Amino acid sequence: MGSPNTLGSLRTVTETRRAGAIAIVALSAPPVNALSEALRLGIRDGVAAAEADPEVAAIVLIGAGRMFCGGADITEFGRPWQGIGLGELLDRVEDCAKPVVAAIHGMALGGGLELALACHYRLATPAARLGQPEVKLGLVPGAGGTQRLPRLVGTEKALEMIVSGEPVDGRAALDLGLLDALADEEGLEAEALAFAGRLVAEGRGPRRVREDDSRLEHGRIGLFAAAREAAARRYRGFEAPQACIACVEAAGTLPFAEALAFEERTFFALMAGAQSIAQRHAFFAEREAAKIPDLPADARRRPVRRVALAGADLAGAAFAGAAEGPARRLAAILSQAAGLTVLRAEGAAPPDFAGCDLVLVGEARDLASHDADPEAILAVAADAPDPAALAEGPRPERMLGLHPGAPLPGAPSPGSRLLEILRGPATAPEVLATALSLARGLGRVAVVTRGGFIGPRMLGRLRREAGRLVHEGASPEQVARVLTEFGLTAAPLGLDAVAPAGEPAAGHHRRAVSDDEILERCLDTLVDAGARILEAGGALRASDIDVVWLAGYGWPAYRGGPMHGADAQGLPALRDRLRARADRGGPDDAPAPLIERLAAEGGRFADLDRRRG
Repeated sequence: MGSPNTLGSLRTVTETRRAGAIAIVALSAPPVNALSEALRLGIRDGVAAAEADPEVAAIVLIGAGRMFCGGADITEFGRPWQGIGLGELLDRVEDCAKPVVAAIHGMALGGGLELALACHYRLATPAARLGQPEVKLGLVPGAGGTQRLPRLVGTEKALEMIVSGEPVDGRAALDLGLLDALADEEGLEAEALAFAGRLVAEGRGPRRVREDDSRLEHGRIGLFAAAREAAARRYRGFEAPQACIACVEAAGTLPFAEALAFEERTFFALMAGAQSIAQRHAFFAEREAAKIPDLPADARRRPVRRVALAGADLAGAAFAGAAEGPARRLAAILSQAAGLTVLRAEGAAPPDFAGCDLVLVGEARDLASHDADPEAILAVAADAPDPAALAEGPRPERMLGLHPGAPLPGAPSPGSRLLEILRGPATAPEVLATALSLARGLGRVAVVTRGGFIGPRMLGRLRREAGRLVHEGASPEQVARVLTEFGLTAAPLGLDAVAPAGEPAAGHHRRAVSDDEILERCLDTLVDAGARILEAGGALRASDIDVVWLAGYGWPAYRGGPMHGADAQGLPALRDRLRARADRGGPDDAPAPLIERLAAEGGRFADLDRRRG
């Protein structure tokens, strides 16, 4: 093949070199080769230089580092394109007069897959992941994904990929017709060069996806109606899935350029909308939750392989069916995890703690009579563990709390995606780091808190307010319906059968309570509870509180979390409503001091997070 020759130093984010008559344009913008302005310009210049070079017969586009391209740079969302827009770049790639081959490893997601679709041929490794996850950010693919993908794989399969946002691996992509060939992980570049060489030898030029409508199924009766009906059931309340269907439908009913323009208009309309803003907030909030400022980066993370369940309430809890209460739900989650050995009590006999990395109990007192390995984590899983017990237990530096959130319907295992980690006053950094690592290994989103678990504390306030509403005249069924229509799942939160808060007082008259009042009071109460936790240092960030509710209590992603919702509405309005309630109901209904302060400053919870960050 000979040694590669440098075509020229175009941009630091691309490396362009030659292997005989084949130019290699490598995307080099770690860690994920996101399509930032610099990378877009680098690709444009690299392809243009190769196209203009008379010694180049074909071009291979490949990702440096661990992947092809993770997609658009979402930090640029909401701002006009700079340099060159992604759609314009892809048109230039597709218009190239010499064949362009995408060589894919790792991931080609979102804009990364759209880039591959604009290339004339595609190879990938079997383990590569290819997909259009924009719908999970409340968006449609915005650079031709809804137009080129159905032309390659057919309308029905494209709908499945785009509306679900779920990726496929290399083998599935080959079966779908998304790829021309599979390539070995270690030999990807060499195989891509060989493939490009065969194209040249056989005289095969560019093959543009936009020019082949043969796989479009726009005439298939009922296809889109069925897709809309299925999306309405599966993604209740979400706007983006329906918008994705409309864009794919346009691929078969409009000329390519017009359908592309429709997709672009849809993309920017959704980007400016409340749902996408909320979903993008949720995306970033989940990543921020993993950042613990005072946890040393080199804190030891001990592997957790053996778990002991202590306490009579956990006997038999290794079975998924025994999943009532946080300790039993967490025990069931641990029991289903691959690579974990879970020891549980047999009858009255406690499990053998020898060699266990984690001892889980429902109450701290259950640890008192047992001897655990000095290195073991001692974890308490209760809705409201006593913080003092974490400080005064047998080894307070090894103690923390764990809470799996609510048992949401349809969750992959008992509980939710959440794992709250309650940091005790003396919890060692190594113990916290190990718990964070365990959460990742369990596929859960970790949120670190102090003083008590965020979710149960806020849920307790919500239930009390719901009880007050029933006391005043609402029915439990009405409260549950209002919150379900908002997007919550009422039953696991105990909101489908709320008991009145107290007995009617002499002369008390029940009244009609409107749906609007129920929703307003419930949401305001939640935000006030969150603000008090935040002000007391119980949560690192307001966005962490949102993550707890998004990942642990069924808060709909398109609403972004209770604190985000309050920011979007405006804190002065929230403060005024809480003040009015305090005038009627007493000082316990007064707004949290943090709400008062931020409202007076014209600030938001998000501003507070930025200052703390």
